Amino acid sequence: MGVVQRVEIAIPQPTLRPGRVITASARPLDADGELVEIPVVWRSVTPALLTVEPTGELHALAPGVGIVEAIAGGVTGRLAIPLVNPPAALIRIPSDTIRLFLPGAPVLVAAAAFDVDGEEVVGAQIAWTAEAARIASVSATGLVTPAAIGTTSITAELDGLQVTRVARVSAAASETAPIVTQLSAATILPGVPFTIRGERFGATAGANVVVVDGLPASVTSASVTELTAVLSASGIPCLATRDVAVQVTTAGGVGAGSARLQVAPQRALAVGEALILTTASASACNEFAEGTGRYVMAVQHGARALGAGTISLELSGRAGAGAAATVSAAVIVEPRPRIGNARALRAQRAEAAHARILAASAAAVRSARAEPARRAASLQIPPVNGIVQVRIPELTSANLCNTFTTIGARNVYEGTRVVILEDTASLRNGLPTLARSMDELYVQLGQEFDAVLWPLAQRFGDPLVMDSRLDDNDRVVLVATPRLNGMLDGEILGAVVTCDLFSRTQFASSNVGEMMYLQVPTSADAGMAPGTRERWRYEIRGTIAHELKHITSFAGRVVRTQPLEEPWLEEATARHAEELFARARLGFSATGNTGYNVLDCEVRVLTGAPDCLDTPRTMLPHFEGLWDFLSTPTARSPLGATSDGDVSFYGSGWSLTRWAIDHAGKAEERVLQELTSSGQSGISNLEGRVERPWDEILGRWALALIAESRSAATLDSTLQFPSWNFGEVFAGLCANAAGCGTSFGRMRFTRAQPVRLVVMNEPSFTIAISELVPGGFSAIEIAPGALGSRRLLRLRGANGDPLPSTARIAILRVE
Repeated sequence: MGVVQRVEIAIPQPTLRPGRVITASARPLDADGELVEIPVVWRSVTPALLTVEPTGELHALAPGVGIVEAIAGGVTGRLAIPLVNPPAALIRIPSDTIRLFLPGAPVLVAAAAFDVDGEEVVGAQIAWTAEAARIASVSATGLVTPAAIGTTSITAELDGLQVTRVARVSAAASETAPIVTQLSAATILPGVPFTIRGERFGATAGANVVVVDGLPASVTSASVTELTAVLSASGIPCLATRDVAVQVTTAGGVGAGSARLQVAPQRALAVGEALILTTASASACNEFAEGTGRYVMAVQHGARALGAGTISLELSGRAGAGAAATVSAAVIVEPRPRIGNARALRAQRAEAAHARILAASAAAVRSARAEPARRAASLQIPPVNGIVQVRIPELTSANLCNTFTTIGARNVYEGTRVVILEDTASLRNGLPTLARSMDELYVQLGQEFDAVLWPLAQRFGDPLVMDSRLDDNDRVVLVATPRLNGMLDGEILGAVVTCDLFSRTQFASSNVGEMMYLQVPTSADAGMAPGTRERWRYEIRGTIAHELKHITSFAGRVVRTQPLEEPWLEEATARHAEELFARARLGFSATGNTGYNVLDCEVRVLTGAPDCLDTPRTMLPHFEGLWDFLSTPTARSPLGATSDGDVSFYGSGWSLTRWAIDHAGKAEERVLQELTSSGQSGISNLEGRVERPWDEILGRWALALIAESRSAATLDSTLQFPSWNFGEVFAGLCANAAGCGTSFGRMRFTRAQPVRLVVMNEPSFTIAISELVPGGFSAIEIAPGALGSRRLLRLRGANGDPLPSTARIAILRVE
């Protein structure tokens, strides 16, 4: 007989269910793998999970990993066996109510779990939680311990199943316990003293302990028949208004009476009325007396700059005062829309490139602490058809104010307020340009500039306010050059740089004048294909309106030695210049509740619609950016880009300032002038013009966007956009620009409403809002609760953390 070298253990199946029995076999083997016929001794290393009989019979007791050993000839074999339960299909708790007494012993709740076949799940690891541990707590084994007189709920959870039972804690009978007969206040409010009358109280304040619904109250005066107490106004959890126990404990025992406890501020909204909560403390806990209503709300991050970072929140709602289970729901986070249309992708890249150029040129001026030019050497405009040298800044360079290329440019058009220069280069990258074949289009462009764009620009200020210090030619100079086509992959249609408002001794690339640089067409073909003259004219006219506003703002601030506007608001107001141009060309008004009809030709001209010829691109980019923002408003902000390539703030920033202008209570032109000349920047500038604080602006703007499709007749007027009917615009874009997802090759506008509300239909719910950016919001709809019930709303930090100081709620009742 050989010597045992190893012991192999085998079982008939890979896992074992707790409560089941199988028999294992052991084979002692010698060095050659031959069976050695000697006795085997069995042992369980994990007797709490798995036991073993001398015959090798294994008994699974609980879930986990059981380890069994077989010993033969001094050699030990070991096998780890997964002990796995099937998913539970039912949790059974015999009693509907857990009754406890104070003082009194804990009660063990008998809970059992069963699978789909009705077989008990042995050793089920049930998780236990108590709704209010201040009333009764529960251990990991289901042992419930009373803490204060009152009612709470105990929940058992396993495999996604929940069973909740009411736990009632009553005063234990005692002949010496205090007796509560009356309370002076029908409703107890935190911070407001109340009187308890009765018998057998302690004669001094220190001889009595008063607890209201498990919350400690301070006893301020006492006699054997009357106590005065007050519940602290701080540290109170967010609780629904309801009847609770008022508990008095003395050396003789515990007695209790009842009163109504109100913690949350009581809110009541009529249909169409909104509540804008402008502090975190006001947003944390609120109770709506009419719980049967339907509400929409915005949970916002009210920080004033993107640098504040994101916050994470949790919103809980409960209808009525009962201890109902909660339903978790994550906020919808939609991925950034993919743009399948080349035009839309190019427009998005152009906006991103434009924002980079604006930031770079502004940074150059700030870092150099440059003073504005004072009649320095400047560009001398030649007669029509004359040639002049122009410096084209290298827009791809971080040092764009000092990196440039000199070109020869021909004067094509000289009007009353504009000069248009054309690059004379006949070849670019080995390909012929359209130089000297564009004169008619340039003349049309110049005439439109003088007749339409110049008066519109003056609504913001004077684009030539610095002219006497610069080239003193009383005109804005437009330079059309194919060199711009070659920069940033051709993504930038037009640009201005602040460097041109300074001398060349400060910035070498400066032309010392009010300059604008434009792309040129690259194809003589007819039609609206990229690069054609028709496509260029479609895109360039709104671009000029946008860039002319930048010149107006830059020049006004530089000459007054004021800081430049924050990029998001500078771009938002430049979008308003395009909007003014759209009104001038398409004939709609500032307060006309304009719908999709004005965008129809702007969309269809790209398909060659003959009835839409020569329609300029004006408003489509606004709604593209706004769509992107509204599709994921938790992750995007009107205050700037929140990720690489994000240009949604061009649309959301425009709509934010549009709302502000609509509700400023003064003429639009005055607001636009003040935004340009006030000397303030960013949110402070907006607040000053509207005379409303940022937190209110943000809340009303967010609700206006969310409620746009609701009946205007029932809405607070500040929750509307008198200028635009966004609901109709997006419905029209969905139907006509995107075919609601079936045509036009784009991914935007695939829904009639871009905002996807998180809809809560359950009486009780919890919503996790993760990584909310400054200026962003979560859009939520709360369906009617139980008939006649109240509805409590609680906002707090994620995972029970304190509520961030910038958290805000705006809520509107819509039914």
